[in-house]
Amino acid sequence: MKKYHFYLLYLVAIPGILGSKQLSLRVVSTECETTDDSLVKFDRCSVDKNAKNQMAWNVDLQLLQVVRTVEIEAKLLRKVNKKFQPFLYEDTVDLCDFLKRQQKRHIFWGRVYKMALKYSNLNHSCPFDHSIVIRDFLFDDDVFKALPFPRGHYLIDLHFMLNSIFCGILVI
Repeated sequence: MKKYHFYLLYLVAIPGILGSKQLSLRVVSTECETTDDSLVKFDRCSVDKNAKNQMAWNVDLQLLQVVRTVEIEAKLLRKVNKKFQPFLYEDTVDLCDFLKRQQKRHIFWGRVYKMALKYSNLNHSCPFDHSIVIRDFLFDDDVFKALPFPRGHYLIDLHFMLNSIFCGILVI
């Protein structure tokens, strides 16, 4: 099975030491794999330093067929005692419907999507008949200010089904 792995390091500044309660997010590593080479192929999957010396996530996913349905099982995990465990969010998202209706019930995933939108070409609903490109993706600390996240390491685990075919796992 091929997997997508994106590890997210999430830090909270300590009040009094750094002078604020500002959140600081960054992607620290990535690994991409697919389970169905006849459906998708990664041309690029990396975390690189951008012009401002920040770690930015870059992905070029080539779709080898027209994708009419996308279902994502999405989980947020937090590292506790050297092991990632479920934390707050676990949803199944019909991406085509989500993009069409901008569903309000997926608050966390909606925030992640809005943040990713300015770095990607995911600006329309299904079908997808072109490559998916994410360029110089940086987490926007302001997007998560209102969410209850303690300091720590977090992982976003995404399992993808494209056209009803399981094709991979993406872990941020």
